[in-house]
Amino acid sequence: MLLALTVSAGLPFVTLMPIVASTILHGDARTLGFLMGAPGLGAVLVGLVLASRRGTSSYRFIAGAVGMFGVLLVLFSQVRTLWWAIAILIPMGMASMIQFTATNTLIQTMTPDALRGRVMAIWFMIFMGFAPVGAVIAGSVTTAFGPRLFMAGGGLLCTLGATGFARWAWTRRPSSDGRALPVTEEQRG
Repeated sequence: MLLALTVSAGLPFVTLMPIVASTILHGDARTLGFLMGAPGLGAVLVGLVLASRRGTSSYRFIAGAVGMFGVLLVLFSQVRTLWWAIAILIPMGMASMIQFTATNTLIQTMTPDALRGRVMAIWFMIFMGFAPVGAVIAGSVTTAFGPRLFMAGGGLLCTLGATGFARWAWTRRPSSDGRALPVTEEQRG
């Protein structure tokens, strides 16, 4: 559910990049290129780090990445210069890559072998299917209220979703097979 929220409320900021480049930053195609490349740079940088690490797919790690993405999206909605936009978009790309990679890893390790293909099909359907829905909503909200409201609202929703997910994760502990088991009061300390 957290992935669906992020993909539908947070990631459509990419759809709004041409409007941000022209209307908010008063730029041209070069400005748009910088805006589109910055999150990609962040994703590549963190992808290299994640590829060399182990154990980066905990519930809290995912919640932290989504929370960071949401806060950065709210900040990005208020940006007024290209360089501040780039400075915010690079860690946004990092946070989104962390979430997608950690979620994918966690789901694959928790799913029994016999069901992995079906579960990953659902994950991929959420990842690819909710983005167009979010883009349509982004376009409608932007037409009525401007891009800043949609991006700030999407960032706020991602942050709230991360908070709810973190609260849920706090009550769980991983079992030996990767499933989340409830934490007892005694274990919580």
